[in-house]
Formats: sequence, structure tokens, C-alpha cells
Amino acid sequence: MFCSNCGKPLGDEAKFCPDCGTQMAAKKPAEALVETPVEVPVEVPVETPVEAPAKETVEAPAKETVEAPAKETVTVPPVASVEDVPARPKKKIGKKLLVAGIVAIALVVALVVSAFASPFMGNLLAKTLMSPKKYLQHVQKNSAEDFSKEFAAQLALIKNAYTVEPMGVHGNMTLTLGEGLKELIEAESAEAAMVTSWVDSVGMDLDAATDGSRVGMTGKLQLNGTDLMEGQFVFDFEDGMIYITVPEISGTAVGISLPSEFTYLFNNQAEMLEMVEQILAVIPSEEVMEKLICRYLDVVVGELSDVSRDAETVSAGGVTEKVTVLSAKISEKTLLNVAEAVMKELKDDEDVKDIIKGLSSISALGIDGDELYDDFRDGIEDVLEEIEEEEPSSKALFTLKVFVDSVGDIVGIGAKVADVKAEASFLALEKGSKQGLALKVDGPGVNVAFEGDSEVAGGKRNGTYSFKYDDMEIVTATLSNIDDEKWNAGLLDGTVTVSLSEEVENLLGYADAAEYLSGARLEMTGKQASQYEGEAEMALYLNNKLFLSMKAEATSTGNTTVTLPGNYVYGDSESELAAWLSEAEVDAGAIIDRFRSAGMPESMTALLEQSVASEEETMETEMMTGTVLDEDFLYR
Repeated sequence: MFCSNCGKPLGDEAKFCPDCGTQMAAKKPAEALVETPVEVPVEVPVETPVEAPAKETVEAPAKETVEAPAKETVTVPPVASVEDVPARPKKKIGKKLLVAGIVAIALVVALVVSAFASPFMGNLLAKTLMSPKKYLQHVQKNSAEDFSKEFAAQLALIKNAYTVEPMGVHGNMTLTLGEGLKELIEAESAEAAMVTSWVDSVGMDLDAATDGSRVGMTGKLQLNGTDLMEGQFVFDFEDGMIYITVPEISGTAVGISLPSEFTYLFNNQAEMLEMVEQILAVIPSEEVMEKLICRYLDVVVGELSDVSRDAETVSAGGVTEKVTVLSAKISEKTLLNVAEAVMKELKDDEDVKDIIKGLSSISALGIDGDELYDDFRDGIEDVLEEIEEEEPSSKALFTLKVFVDSVGDIVGIGAKVADVKAEASFLALEKGSKQGLALKVDGPGVNVAFEGDSEVAGGKRNGTYSFKYDDMEIVTATLSNIDDEKWNAGLLDGTVTVSLSEEVENLLGYADAAEYLSGARLEMTGKQASQYEGEAEMALYLNNKLFLSMKAEATSTGNTTVTLPGNYVYGDSESELAAWLSEAEVDAGAIIDRFRSAGMPESMTALLEQSVASEEETMETEMMTGTVLDEDFLYR
């Protein structure tokens, strides 16, 4: 049944309406059961005719029954008029419902905003609503941040390369003779073949330290991995001396004056490093660089009067992408307008002012920052006056192209000169983990390209790039398992192979040379942990045979102490050097045994022993007869 006041459905036994509180009238027994549903409306206004399904008009007064088509009766609850129904009490909205509604609305707004703020949607919106010129200004600002970050990263690498700090390093360098080199030597000289038949490698094991003005090294000469002789060297650039100690000869060092060229070179190097550090300090920070790039690119684009927009599919290596191409025709007038606008901006640019005045901190230049800046502004005034006197042509010289990807990043730039049919372009495309690169120059008499792609998977980069001339492949560079993070930091962890193409013989024109070089390649493998730690190997192959390889290893020791020898003889004094030689004791037999351990044939070690014995007899004879010490004796 229903409430007679508010019409809310109620249970059959309900005495009060739970919604409005109205008391229900007692039901008659005959009105309690309705077995068959009726097809007429139950809530019928008082004295309102109701049309039954059988098209019979039924008058339903209050509290009277309405006869259904099946001749069954149903009690119709009394219905009051609108005026008689009291106002329904207003229900208060629950706090939980209110919070849930606010959160739902916030989520919807966030989703909409994030969609339009995403690179793709943001770029699509900008490209749709902006003119080609405004869109070009928009994308160049987006790319300025990436460029400034890359600039800062490269600047950091330069700073590391030119920063010399006290350090200690243990290293080993080994030079290995390959089959190709041995065959070449043996074909040229039979005597040399006697050496190459058993010599495989020559190396140096080295401990080095530097404290700024001094460099100390202890090196062991190695043959086929066997230590032959040890030497200690200390370079004192401040005093212009080098101290040499050879334990196999004497425990006393020999001090020799460094040639003036060495001292001059060291002093110049020190001054150069200091100047480089001062220059690097003047170079603007990443934030300032980004502002400058945005500012002046905006000035340049603002002077472009003819910018159009097209869609184009471009390729770089194995990466193909549909891009937006923004083209601007550049004339003499455009170039002068750009120059004038840039000069006017430079004239009052505070960031540029700070950079120019900062040059006064470079001691080698010996300039006054204020004077330099005044000269700079005067120079701008002169240029602006010259521009005003020019009458430039409006004829287009070339068309500048800017390639923009789907998220609004500039991925390439190009220029096309219609009159001479010349075109140059640079593209750096990215699709997923794959990156393509293409640098092309095509014009009358010249057609060169450097193109390829690489892919990063699991932090390792693999790819191939090639250099072509007139569509002929000349050189190919292959990246194998390169640690991408270290690669971006200027370190090599992986293998880089540079190979000459077989087609190079067509370029050389010499059949013999081309055949010998057709399999030429240079492999560079590194495993660098830092700038001063790691290992690296370079191997040169000719005609697919190892020609020569060099391997170097280095680890940091933390030892930065360079100690001058406790006692030494002055090597520039002939008498002191003669006295040192007379006291020297060389164990030639021990040295020959080391050669024997290194693999020297017995026939050669026997010759060495005979030569040493003969030399010792000659020296004894000359000393006994009082022979005057001459230059030949000193260096014998």
C-alpha cells in the first residue's frame, strides 16, 4: 500500500509512514488481498477520469474501489490535492557524500587537464590553435631546455678533462704484434724476422703520482709479460730536473737538467690550464644559457615574415616518423632584419653584460671588463648604422626548415637553396628505444651522408652508422653493448668498431692497396669505471688479420706523494757521471736470464753472453791502462 500523504510505498502492516510520519487508516479485510495486478494507474487524482485499457471510463472517487478489466477490485488510496499536501521536509546531504562528490569532480578535472598538458595533446593543441610562426616560437622554447641541459653536460665533461688534481695511478700498457704485422716485417727483412719469430708483446707496468709541479713514476719494462728491468723517474718541473734511478745498475739516482723546451712546455701547460679554468668559470650556467637561447631564438623567429606549415614523413637510419615541417623563406632583407633585432637585444642584455665583464677575470687576457663592455656597445652601434644604410633584396636566398615531432620537440633542421639545387639537413629521430641519426649534404659536385641508428635495451646500446660519398659506403661504425649511461658521461664501456667498406677500392683506384685494406678495421673496447680507472684496448686489423693492438689498464691508488731521491749525482758533470759508472755493478747474467724467461731463443742468449764477456774485458783493459774517459765510453 501507499502513504496517503506523501505517496511512499509502505508495507501491508505499516501503521505510520516512516518518511512523513502520517498515521495509516485501518484496512478492510476485503481490501487486503489483490491477486491479479491491474493495468490502470493506482495513484489517480480525486474526481479525475481514468481511461481503462478496454477504453472504458472509470470514475475513481476518493476511498472507493476501481473495477479492473478482470472484474477484480483494488482499493485506491485517497489522494489529496496539491494544495492539501504539506511540504516534504528537506533532507541534509551527508558529509561523506559531499566529500565523495568533490573528489570525483577533482579527478575528472585532473584527468582532463593532464590529457591536455601531456606533450602530445599540448603540442596538438598548440599546432591547431597557433599560426605557423607562433608555433615555431613555441617549439623552439620547448627545445631550448633540452639544448641547455646537453650544453651543461658537455661543459662538465670539458671541465673534468682540464682539471688536474693530485692523484696516484697504477697502470699497465701492452703493445702486441699481430700476425699481419709479423708477416709484413718478415717479408721485408730476414734479420727482423729473427726477432718477430719470438717477440709477441712489449709492455710497461707503471705506478705514477703527481702533486702539481712534480710527476713521479716507477716503471717496469716487460717483454712477453716478463719483467726485464725497472726504472724510477721523477720530473721536477719547478726546478727543471729529471731524476733517473735504475736499481739493476745503481741505487744512486742520476739528476739531469731538463731541456728548456720541457720547462717551457710545462709552464705553458700550467698557464693554459689556468686560463681554461678561468674561461669555463665565465661560461653561463644552465639556467642562464636556457634564458639566452629562448630569448634570441624568439628574436630571430620574430623577424621571419613567411612561415608555412606542412606534414612530411622523414627517415633517419631505420627510424621513420611523420613530422611537422615549418618552412621559412630567408632573403637578404630577412637576414638584415634578424641581425638588427639581435643587435638591439644584445645592446641592453644584462646577462650578456655579466658575461662580457666576467672576461676580465681571465688573467691571460689582461683586459678591463668595463672598457670591454663599452667597446662592445660601441661596436653594436656601428653595426646598426651600417645596417640602416643597406638596401637589401627581398628575393629568397634559401628556405629554412625546422622538423617537429608529435610532442613538439625539434628533431631536425635543414636548408634548401633552390637556385643551385643544394640541400642540407640534420635529423635525430626517436621511436621507442630506437634512435636514428642522419646528416646529409646534397648539391652540385657533392653528395655526402652520415646515417645510422642504434637501440638501447637493458641499458646497453647497439647500432650501426655509416659514412657515404656519392651513395658509396666508405666507413662503417658499429656500437656493441655500449653502456648508455656511461656513454653519455663520456666513458666507454663496450666496443666501437670502425671498418673500411669493401667499396673503398673503387675510390682508391689501387687494386693492391684496396685488397689489403678491404678488411681493415679498428676495434676499441673499453670498460671504464671513471675518468682514471678502467681498461681499454685498441686493435687494428688489416686484411682480416690482427696487425697491432694496444691494451691499457689503470686503477687509482690514492697515493699523491712524489719524493725526490735522497742522493744523486749530477749527470751534467762528466766527472760525477764517470765516478757513478765506475761504482755501478750490472748483473748482466741476471738480465740475460730474464730475456731467456721471456722466450728468447738459446742461440740469441748465447750471443748476448759472449758480447757481455767481451765488453767487460775491454772495460777492464782500458781502466788498467788509464785510458781517458771519452764520450764513446760514457755511452757504450
